[in-house]
Amino acid sequence: MTPSPVRVSNRFLIVASGLLLACDPAPSTQPPPSDATTSRSDGLYSATGVITWTSRGGVVPMCWTTSGALLQKERVRRLLRDTWERYANVQFTEFIDCPNPLTEPQFNLSYVRARLDIDAANPNRNGDGSADEGMHALSNWANGGFSWGIVVGENTPSGRFDYLTVHEFGHTLGFHHEQDRDDDPLRLPDGTACQSGAPASGPKYTVLDRDSIMNYCNYTNNSSGRLSRLDILGAQSVYGPSAWYQGMKSRLLPLVDMNADGRPDAVYLRDKQGQLSFHVNSSLSQNGAAWITNTTGGVGALGWLTGHANADAKEDILQLWNNSGTVEVIVWNASGNNYQHVSSFPLQGSLQAFKYLAVDVNADGRTDIAELAPVNTNQLQIKVHGATANNFYQTVSTTPMSTGMGAVEWLTGDVNADGKTDIFQVWNDNGAVGILVYKANAAGTAYEHAYVNGAGIQGAVAASRFFAIDLDQDGRTDIVQARDVGGQLELRVHKNVGGTQFTTTWSGIMPAGAGALDWLVGDTNLDGVPDLIQLWANEGYLDVLLWRWNGSAFVSAYATTNLFGAPTAALAFHAADVTGDGRADIIQIEDDSQGSARVRFFIYDGGTNTFNRASAIPQLGPL
Repeated sequence: MTPSPVRVSNRFLIVASGLLLACDPAPSTQPPPSDATTSRSDGLYSATGVITWTSRGGVVPMCWTTSGALLQKERVRRLLRDTWERYANVQFTEFIDCPNPLTEPQFNLSYVRARLDIDAANPNRNGDGSADEGMHALSNWANGGFSWGIVVGENTPSGRFDYLTVHEFGHTLGFHHEQDRDDDPLRLPDGTACQSGAPASGPKYTVLDRDSIMNYCNYTNNSSGRLSRLDILGAQSVYGPSAWYQGMKSRLLPLVDMNADGRPDAVYLRDKQGQLSFHVNSSLSQNGAAWITNTTGGVGALGWLTGHANADAKEDILQLWNNSGTVEVIVWNASGNNYQHVSSFPLQGSLQAFKYLAVDVNADGRTDIAELAPVNTNQLQIKVHGATANNFYQTVSTTPMSTGMGAVEWLTGDVNADGKTDIFQVWNDNGAVGILVYKANAAGTAYEHAYVNGAGIQGAVAASRFFAIDLDQDGRTDIVQARDVGGQLELRVHKNVGGTQFTTTWSGIMPAGAGALDWLVGDTNLDGVPDLIQLWANEGYLDVLLWRWNGSAFVSAYATTNLFGAPTAALAFHAADVTGDGRADIIQIEDDSQGSARVRFFIYDGGTNTFNRASAIPQLGPL
């Protein structure tokens, strides 16, 4: 009897992982020391007694106590939109002139009173600021003139102005100085590290963050308004993620090849007041702006997929949406440097679907859609919406399975080397790894249970990531597991034996910690076998570990990095060949903290075994 997976998760499709936030131990890039794990550098916290704005739904009413400085005040508003408001469910409202306390006493305790002063006598002043923390910033008129304020000179650098604004409003949201934390290992014996005050206890939303906007010792030297990866995580842990952030995660697509030149292109689907806007950059190896096309189509979607709707080698975009209770798919064809609307096709889909996968069920080179949905309460059903002709889609099969829906990970690959896409369900089998496979049937129209024998699978499933890789190049997909074992990284290989069984053939504790910002898969040494690329936070900076399969085991490639202090905050990471040498490079899509997205990439040099940060920074346009 086929086991029924424990229901672990029931998630909608997220095509890109969105902003990558992790609080795991940082790996070591060196051979195994006596303790192969290293310390964490991850960070926001509040001082004891501070009340955040959660009882008010994250709404912070503001008023100005000072007149003038209109350009600077508008910059303050933009900075808030592009930082705290962009990622967390908070909203700074009003920014009116403060009511007169004598004539309008009813407004006492109604606003955070802010002042912004330009020091005309000291035009080169570097600037400083202060702010009350949390809801204490709702100042009583009798307590003084303001509860948030900065003073700058006419020539204060813009980065310093940005830092002061975002930092002080971090206090307004309830966050304290990171360097004052009582768990700061960098504090000097006399307590003065980074101008720190007395050690302060309080609720900690992440562990210590050297890169935080709230840390005087951050790596920007207090000259940037950029939130760190853990500033975002901490703010979201208190206030929840913003609506923009939740939508962005599905609209930031995987890299595509939209012009069939063999190079990756970046696409961002922007929500422009409810309408869909395509932001495309097809020249990632050089500086340049994105192609932007505004459409009249809506941005709402049940899921987004990329693939080949018409087998022309250009990657198209599929938008699954709810048309008044009917699931439909809109085909957007790649036209070389942008996307064109083809049509919307009604499907016999389920609005309860929890995942969509891009597959080729019949090996015809066109992308079909596998829809995973519940049937009979907790059982899995797989529908196939087939690309039956160029750009035309219709539902060709509905197959109830005798298995549950729960999965630790859903993967696609080829279980039996027939060239058709199969579906792998990695599940929690009472704490152990379980693997179920659904293979494309002989007619190429539906999925059926492959009944693969998993009796030889060994190892726990907790704290793991799984990857579909053909390790021995036999055309059959193997499963690789990366697991956190007490802070250290363990890798396991679950070998596909003849397409009929999976068995664990190798495992090893690696000379590194298990922490990862993200895991990527790509071939860096041209041996035809993809490597595992572990991205991690090295004291606030991006770093890389490279793991290679040598035919019998995974080993460290001991790759070095020359990333020039690349930040770890990212909207997404990808692995792809940017330069055309066949080797996988690393692509980082990031928020520029000025309201737009941009692309950084790190080129792998096979001669020196080094990832090097490229000088070009192609743009993706407004977020």
